[in-house]
Amino acid sequence: MKILFFVHEGALSGANAALADFMGLLFGKGYELYLITPRLGELTQRVAPYTKEVFEIYYYGWTVGPNRQNLKKNQLRHRLRNLYAVHQIGSVIKKIQPDYCVTNTITIDVGALAAKKKGVKHIWFVHEFGESDHGFSFVCGMDKARKRMLSLSYKVAVNSLAVLKTFPASVKLKVLYNYVTPPQIEIAPLQKSDQMRFLLLGQIATSKNQSEAIRALAEARKRGYDFICPFTERWSMKITTGSCCIW
Repeated sequence: MKILFFVHEGALSGANAALADFMGLLFGKGYELYLITPRLGELTQRVAPYTKEVFEIYYYGWTVGPNRQNLKKNQLRHRLRNLYAVHQIGSVIKKIQPDYCVTNTITIDVGALAAKKKGVKHIWFVHEFGESDHGFSFVCGMDKARKRMLSLSYKVAVNSLAVLKTFPASVKLKVLYNYVTPPQIEIAPLQKSDQMRFLLLGQIATSKNQSEAIRALAEARKRGYDFICPFTERWSMKITTGSCCIW
């Protein structure tokens, strides 16, 4: 079976890191995998062992960021570029004849449009809420955008029950948790201690709301809990003082 994936950037961001692990799993099961990206980068290097071919085609997202200045001017330029990108993607689809096309983010629609045009089943894998976590929205509005995603897709996979609740009810929706393969590391022997140890995982970004975890640790320290704090000096100060951590 052939699967063609679409991503919004070449960096190894959260959604792309999850995709890399997922592609490794599929490759191990004998799937033939292809990738289209607007930029080559760390992601393409990471998935090189799993992909038969990677295509670099430049396109824009269909989301609107918090800064909406010059929106009309940018929107026209982006649409023209994306129209050409859909044509380029269509040529790739015709060449490799995938069984499925998969878009790995809510932020781009060119893959779905090209798949629809070529009559290939499209799956949308949604990792984001959109406005409430990353601050972006759609010109047509979030509700209409989600309905459009459903209409363009054979299935829409979401990575949590919380994201599922943002979509209108549909038989096309499916919760699909991210596949993660942590690297093998040497685990230090467990030592008895009166101190608790905390490990905070994830990409450091305002949208990830790590500040909430920092405030929780600060409150725990106020209540007399003792724990090891191997954070940066700035984070440690926030925990010690109990002040809010803002990036």
